[in-house]
Amino acid sequence: MNSNRKKLLVAVDSSKYSLDTVRYVANLFPPETMEVVLFHVLSKIPEMYRDAEASPFYNPELLRAKAWAAQQEKSINEFFEKARGLLMEQRIPVNAVISKIEDLKQGVARDILTESKQGYDAVVVGRRGLNPVSELILGSVSNKLLNKITHMPICAVGGIPRSGILVGLDASEGSMRAVDYVGRMFAGTEAAVTLMHVVRSFDYVAPELEMGLTSSLQEEIEADLRQAQDAMFKDAINVLRKVGFEPNRITSEIVSGVASRAETLVNKAMEYGIGTIVLGRRGLSNVEEFLMGRVSNKVLHLAKTAAVWVIN
Repeated sequence: MNSNRKKLLVAVDSSKYSLDTVRYVANLFPPETMEVVLFHVLSKIPEMYRDAEASPFYNPELLRAKAWAAQQEKSINEFFEKARGLLMEQRIPVNAVISKIEDLKQGVARDILTESKQGYDAVVVGRRGLNPVSELILGSVSNKLLNKITHMPICAVGGIPRSGILVGLDASEGSMRAVDYVGRMFAGTEAAVTLMHVVRSFDYVAPELEMGLTSSLQEEIEADLRQAQDAMFKDAINVLRKVGFEPNRITSEIVSGVASRAETLVNKAMEYGIGTIVLGRRGLSNVEEFLMGRVSNKVLHLAKTAAVWVIN
C-alpha cells in the first residue's frame, strides 16, 4: 500500500444513511490519495435485549440468536459490496478499499474509538444509522464519537452533501489547523474553498459598555478589528496557495452583526450550496473544549444535510 495515502476509517452499518456516507467519501479526495477502511461493529443480539439477561437472545448459542446474528452479517456483507462498488466507480483502487467486521466488545462507539487508534488519518461517520429517528443527539453513537475522538479529525455526514468547502475562521490555532488540513487533504482537487469569519454584534464590547463608547474609540476598535481580520485571511490564503490552490478557488468573507456564529455558518453554507463545513475543535478560548454550547457542537446539530469536519 502506498504510504502516502490518507487512511480513512469509515464507520458503517447496513443503512442507506451509511451508503450516503460512503458516497460522500467516494467523491471527496483524489482517488490515488485514499485508503478507505469500511468498519462495522457486529452485535450478535438486538440492542434492546443487551441488558436483559433473561431474554432468549441473551444466550448466543440459541438457534434464534444464531439466526439473528447470521442475518446481520449477511446484511453488512451485502452493504460492503454496494459500498465497494461506489468507491471503485470513482477509480479508487481495489486494494485501497478494505472491509472490516469486528464483534462488539465494549460498545459500538468504544469499539470504533479503539479501532481509530490503529494508524488512521481521519474518522468518518454518518449522522444517522439504522434507527433514522436517532440523529446526532446526546447518547447516539455519532455524538459519542465526536466527543471522544480528539486525537484526529472526525467528520459527521448528513444526507448527500453538495460540493464546496466552507472553513469557519477565527484567529485561533485550531482554526488555522483546519485551514492547513483542508489544504493538505484537498490539494490536487477542483474543490472551491470559502473562508468565513463571523462576528457577533457583542463579541468585542460588553453590552453594558457599548452605550458609553465614543465615536472615536469605536472607530479605533473597528480599525484594529479590520487589521486583525486582514492578517488572519492573509495567513489562511497563504496556507492554501502554498499547496496549489488557485486564487479563483479561494473566497473570503466576513459576516458581522449576527446573533449566532454557528447558525450563520450553516445558513451561509446552505445559501451558497456548500456541502462541507470545516471547523477547529477549539476556538479562541483554549480552556473551552468540545462541549455543549460551543460553535462546533452547534454547527454539528444544525447542519443536518452537510458534512461537518472537526479538526483537532
